[in-house]
Amino acid sequence: LCENYGIQALKLLGKKMPRKKAAIILSILKEMVIHLLYSFLPTGFFRGNPDAESKEKNKIIYSVYFIFCWSYIFYNSIKFANSIFSLLNFSQRYMGISKELTTSISGYAALLMQIPFFKLASKHHMKSIYLNKKINDKFGLAVSLLFLGFCYEWMGKYYKAITNFQQAADYFNKIGDIKEYATALLGLIECNIYLAQYPQAKKINMEHRKIAVAAKDQYAIAINLVNTTMLEIERGNFVAANHNLKEFKNIEYFNSGTATCYMSICLGKLFIETGQIQNAQDSLLQAKKINKDHATPKHYIINYNTL
Repeated sequence: LCENYGIQALKLLGKKMPRKKAAIILSILKEMVIHLLYSFLPTGFFRGNPDAESKEKNKIIYSVYFIFCWSYIFYNSIKFANSIFSLLNFSQRYMGISKELTTSISGYAALLMQIPFFKLASKHHMKSIYLNKKINDKFGLAVSLLFLGFCYEWMGKYYKAITNFQQAADYFNKIGDIKEYATALLGLIECNIYLAQYPQAKKINMEHRKIAVAAKDQYAIAINLVNTTMLEIERGNFVAANHNLKEFKNIEYFNSGTATCYMSICLGKLFIETGQIQNAQDSLLQAKKINKDHATPKHYIINYNTL
């Protein structure tokens, strides 16, 4: 339904968003060529349209592309790629050096992370950071630092990731954006778990849980339970881990896709640790099936290797 309204909105604004796979692939190829041509031009080469009416129209078009990006990120990789290229090229052509352009660059870098082209992705994240500093956009800078943190995390450079996550958290805290602050905390939790810095991970995780519960954010609560369970498994507290799994089934996001995929992986790990191999295989295969429908980033499903 969201997709239908978005396509209709773009049509009214003189833009098209393809639906069929062949048309989407052709659109991606076209947008890639445009992106390649734009890459030879200095940032800000296009100044945007000074006409007030055109500016307003362009912002609406941008917002529709942006919504498509977030709608497809965990749903359809091909459509996500097409939306990101469309968003980036449109921003470069019509928005000039702006918040919209820096956001588009960060989104494109996120796409590169999923392929994965980490070196190129980190280059674009750093470009976004530079431009956000140039236009003095504190929120945009925090978001760019957050994305770079995830890029370093996926590369396995956990100490660099922690530095960026902490900087992002500090900015979000000063701005007063509690939701994004909590997202930065998630990055810190994950990296500390990977580094076996369990006391620090537990401390941050408890802070994250307080925020999630206070906001009544069911998805954040679900993800927090995933991290809590992973912490308990890593520390050998299997009874506590099993208790968290039972609690997870009672919350609203039990069948949410992404969160359930993560928890199924945790359950698989728990069964492996406790010698229940058949149950472990069943849980991991369930996670694999969920991922097929929801396109979870590869970094978070690496535990399939335990099959």
